[in-house]
Amino acid sequence: MGAHVRLLRDVRKIERRQHRVLLNPHECIAEQHIAPLSRRAHLHFTPEPVVLFVRQNQISAARSCRNHVSHAGVVDSIKDQRYRVLLAVFQFEARKHFETATRINPNLFDAYYYYGRAAFAAGDIEKSIELWHRGAGVRPDDCECPFFEAQALRKLGRHEAARPVNRECIQRAERLLELNPQNARVLSLIAGALIYDHQQERAHEWVTRAEQLFPDDMAVVINSALIHTHLGLKQEALDRLERMFGKGWGKKGWIAHDPDYDSLRGEPRFKAMMERLR
Repeated sequence: MGAHVRLLRDVRKIERRQHRVLLNPHECIAEQHIAPLSRRAHLHFTPEPVVLFVRQNQISAARSCRNHVSHAGVVDSIKDQRYRVLLAVFQFEARKHFETATRINPNLFDAYYYYGRAAFAAGDIEKSIELWHRGAGVRPDDCECPFFEAQALRKLGRHEAARPVNRECIQRAERLLELNPQNARVLSLIAGALIYDHQQERAHEWVTRAEQLFPDDMAVVINSALIHTHLGLKQEALDRLERMFGKGWGKKGWIAHDPDYDSLRGEPRFKAMMERLR
């Protein structure tokens, strides 16, 4: 992309933002609280722990942590302790920003979605259910909040409560795929909802289509691995996970709480992968 094209793009971004500030200043103020967090929404799958440290006063500590990360993304035990302390600081600050954002603008979808993911990864499952439920209400065309809400409900053993939420997730996904049949994110993720709706063949069809569209996409491949797990194809699932986790993708905190990985936890290959993740 040429410099003039980038400049024009940036100018247009500024113009759109100025226009939005005039129309809805409270929404823009709220977004300021989650911008540095949502840009790292993939902290769920980030390959480099140092990107989590978004506050200016943590830069030196983050750089120190970066210096001790190997090419494989493995932190030695001493530096891993430092990383965990800094991560705890980040999570505390993230919670404050998320709460502020939702207080300023109760209809800010991104705050509920990303805060829900952060809460789930930290083991606060009840909080994640509340947040994703609110996110689903704010954006009726979103299928991910109901998907994760149903997942969290199953995690707590509330299977009856999860069923209607899971069904709502599928209905929303079907509407999205009518608009864009090549939406690989919807195909690969919501295939998991089809599994719990006893539509195994359809789930396999969706995830196969997603992999054909984007065979090297991290989320698509990992979601496909989980579908293969549910279909009893553990070795195929482990092959996919090793390929993605070997590149540094995968968030240990999330995986530890995700029930879709439960059938793999006793597998030696999976245990070895988890040992290497941070």
